[in-house]
Amino acid sequence: MVQLETNYWELYPRREDITLRSLERLTQGVGVRLRLDTSMKAFSHFLYATNDGPLQKSADGQIVISFEDRHTPEVQYATTTIKAVSKTEAYSKPYTISINYYPKERYEASGQTAPGWVIVQNTDIFLSSSRVEDWILQYPTAKEKDYAQGKWRPLLADAESDYGSARALAKSIIDDLEPHRGIPSDKMGKLSPFEQYERVMAGEDHLWCGNIAAIFSYACNALGIPCRQIGMHYPWPPDPKEGYRVLLAEGHGTTEIFSESLNQWIWMDLTFYILGGYLGEEGPINMVELYKFLNDPNRVKGLCIVEYDSATKMENVVPLMESRKKQSLFNYFKRDQQFRYSKRDAADSVKIKCET
Repeated sequence: MVQLETNYWELYPRREDITLRSLERLTQGVGVRLRLDTSMKAFSHFLYATNDGPLQKSADGQIVISFEDRHTPEVQYATTTIKAVSKTEAYSKPYTISINYYPKERYEASGQTAPGWVIVQNTDIFLSSSRVEDWILQYPTAKEKDYAQGKWRPLLADAESDYGSARALAKSIIDDLEPHRGIPSDKMGKLSPFEQYERVMAGEDHLWCGNIAAIFSYACNALGIPCRQIGMHYPWPPDPKEGYRVLLAEGHGTTEIFSESLNQWIWMDLTFYILGGYLGEEGPINMVELYKFLNDPNRVKGLCIVEYDSATKMENVVPLMESRKKQSLFNYFKRDQQFRYSKRDAADSVKIKCET
């Protein structure tokens, strides 16, 4: 038996008023302990009620749903309604979770040996093991934020959305870095992204995809647009010998921003002058969607990308199959590729590599 498992929703969290971080069996008695999370700003507490019972408060997000073990075949039902509440007394919409207890006696009555079951029957609360902030590793200093504000903030004044701001910023960075593309020296790896930017702008070095992704990501985060880097390469075999390495898929660095207005991650790749992608009129898409559509012969025909021409300063939406970047995307985002996302741990310190 082969089991399909995916960490997609861990890699691509959204802003949610209420999410279910975990659900645990009670150590004593019958029931479960819910652990809730929220993206609500200035969050204060959760309010909840089960089966129209009295309203209760949970400051830590823990809610216990328990059942009486009556040793009878009757099914027990528990429907809990939950709201998130902010410190300014703003309320989220009500969310519900319906949990049923099917005792083992129910099955014994039909001559079947089976355990009892506590089942989440219906809910509009999504299970989520991560938050948007867990994937944002670059937090510029106050000085770096001032640098970004002075250099790029005026370019974003006419943008109609955060995605529009990210595109305007991307075009400026592409224009600035265009004459300096090449193989960077080892010195670049010892500098912060903005120091790398200043070094190449002074004509003292060159840069490639990883540097471009780092500079763009750092600038976005300094200007309040959440952005992360995604690395990729597929070493083969996994344990390299001395002298040289074999890659089944070439290395590359790309980026995704998180759009607050669209509540989604959006793929952008400044190395290839790409400001986003669409499947037909659907989009903008994230990087996993790009990877999936690009390697599906029935979907790739509908894939379009937003290309930026540094010479004409124009954006153009073109079918991928007609793009000059087509072969580069097929090469770097091909089916036999590995992608590496970096995530903070619970202590908000260690970077954890998550592969998909």
